[in-house]
Amino acid sequence: MTLEQMEEIARGNIESHLGDVAAEYESEEAAADAIYTEARTLAFDALVDAGVDHETAREAADYVARCYAQP
Repeated sequence: MTLEQMEEIARGNIESHLGDVAAEYESEEAAADAIYTEARTLAFDALVDAGVDHETAREAADYVARCYAQP
């Protein structure tokens, strides 16, 4: 799988679910603080589900999550 394909899978899952995850926080500030972590988790899960090994999925998820928020 290419890096571009991994990014597409990760972004797709983040964009599909990040709003739902953010709604679980009581305040906008708490949601904003958690966006990087939540985006990284969503990206990682999608990549592992697609068959990417954990180390590669972790690196790709970190990269893609930084596009949404800095840790």
